[in-house]
Amino acid sequence: MKHSLLLLMIALSIFACKKETSPSNNLYLENVKQGLRDSLARQDFQRLDFKSAILSKVDSVGLYLFRVPFHGSSIGVDFVIVKTGRDGKIEQGKIVHHKGNLITYGEGRVKSHRWDGSITISSLDRSEVIQSPIVNGFITAFHSNINARSSVHEAGLMPEVVI
Repeated sequence: MKHSLLLLMIALSIFACKKETSPSNNLYLENVKQGLRDSLARQDFQRLDFKSAILSKVDSVGLYLFRVPFHGSSIGVDFVIVKTGRDGKIEQGKIVHHKGNLITYGEGRVKSHRWDGSITISSLDRSEVIQSPIVNGFITAFHSNINARSSVHEAGLMPEVVI
């Protein structure tokens, strides 16, 4: 259940159909900052780049995801993501770092793409850590049976990591 919710949060924040904005509501931003200040180690909080933060929201279901990169990192590579209420109070959060390569293969005009790499997901206090390879866009730690994962992928489902 935790993995499903985490996967949903990451997927929605990175590539889902959403409204992305820089947070303009000062109360919302201050509530997020205060929650992160209370939850993160001081060194982690000081490294956050709030000027590059993105708020992704789906108003119809009340889903608010706030993603903040670390200074010197891309927002898609090394970031903190939190699920908040409408007012900016933090409900859940994770620290995410991933890296990898996009491989293009095939002949002619039609090319296929494959993204392989690794991902590290930790709690805001860095006590829980998931480290996993990403193979063809799928986080292997979330799939206990690799054969089932590859057969699901062939059925036309989107990979978990889309760049």
